[in-house]
Amino acid sequence: MFKRIISAAISVALAVVMIAGGGGAPAEGGVTNISFFHWKGEERNTWVEIIEMFETNNPDIKVHMEILPEDQYYTALQARIMAKEGLDVFMVNPGSRFATFLAADAFLDLTGQPFLGDLSDVYLSSGRANGRQYIIPLSKSFVGLFYNKKMFADLGLSVPATWEEFLDVCQALKSSGREVVSTGMADGFTSTWPWIESLVQYTDDLDVYPKLARGEMKFTDDVFRKTLEPLHEMAERGFWHSNASGTRYDTSITLFATERAAMHNNGTWAVGAIRQANPNLDFGIMIIPFPGGNTVAGVQPAQAPAVYSNTQNEEASLKFMSFIFSKEIMELYGNETGQEVPHMNAILTDTQMMEMAAVGNSGQIYPHNFSRWSEIDQDIVSEVATRAMRGEDITTILSEAQRRLESLDISYDE
Repeated sequence: MFKRIISAAISVALAVVMIAGGGGAPAEGGVTNISFFHWKGEERNTWVEIIEMFETNNPDIKVHMEILPEDQYYTALQARIMAKEGLDVFMVNPGSRFATFLAADAFLDLTGQPFLGDLSDVYLSSGRANGRQYIIPLSKSFVGLFYNKKMFADLGLSVPATWEEFLDVCQALKSSGREVVSTGMADGFTSTWPWIESLVQYTDDLDVYPKLARGEMKFTDDVFRKTLEPLHEMAERGFWHSNASGTRYDTSITLFATERAAMHNNGTWAVGAIRQANPNLDFGIMIIPFPGGNTVAGVQPAQAPAVYSNTQNEEASLKFMSFIFSKEIMELYGNETGQEVPHMNAILTDTQMMEMAAVGNSGQIYPHNFSRWSEIDQDIVSEVATRAMRGEDITTILSEAQRRLESLDISYDE
């Protein structure tokens, strides 16, 4: 897969716009320039603050941050890795993204770095392969449904405990003239989130994707039908916001933040973006009580910095990594973005984050949204979920997904 899309990758890479200067340049005048490449645009202000603090403490190092939207980021990243240039510190998500770039020998081995000793193994474990540490997740997130507390209060609504209560809440919001749930189906990756949110209610099997890859499970199995049925019913009842199919990720957040939608389907990583769009919005998060489900959170480590294996600035890049994962910076990052962080001694005081963390504590760590095969957990899943959320026939969707899976050339190694 890595080589199949390189032509498109190069095209996107050529269109990249730098956020702050040109990264990865050699040392000039005693200053080492390193690049920091990621997709977390909603965290831009926090990262600018972190970089300024780092440069104050390390005046001989200049960090050039570059941000691309996620739907362009991985393609551009692949191009740079193939070209073996233009990278120092960058981010990937655990799972299939990690596996893809590990196969391309993209990561510097971080095993034994002193700062790892202060970090929780819950986070570190998802960034290991063959007993070596390559990436380090910045947060522990889960997918849920953000809701506007004032809108709920104005209509006398409370967080639903059953599927029937949830449907009643959605209907009450719709009848009041509000958009019910905003989502950005125009960006296919966003549709993987309701799939994740639903799937973990119907199975605690952590090997769903390996079993699909081995042929031990099929998309036509009953568990996947159960996963799609609630999303399909929401479509039939008109609870996804109007023109969801034509709405991009950023716009879906804006619809919720500006109170044009009462709820928003996303992960806790979006807290910073919502706050940035409307600092005064009073909102919480719920796990949808899917019919016959377990009502647990599908929690997973996410957005993980790494150092490029071919960096020309290894020492400076490792200094930046060590700084990012220090107690002071982990506290700043966690409190400003509203996310749990890996540093075991970090003190997080953000009350909204702690409220959301309590919801997330209802579940174990699930890798359902990650696997070693982006063809499955990204491509097929996003199409399957999007089609269900548009109200298409579930039997047809799953049958076609299984045929597509069987047509792939997927190798499975234990």
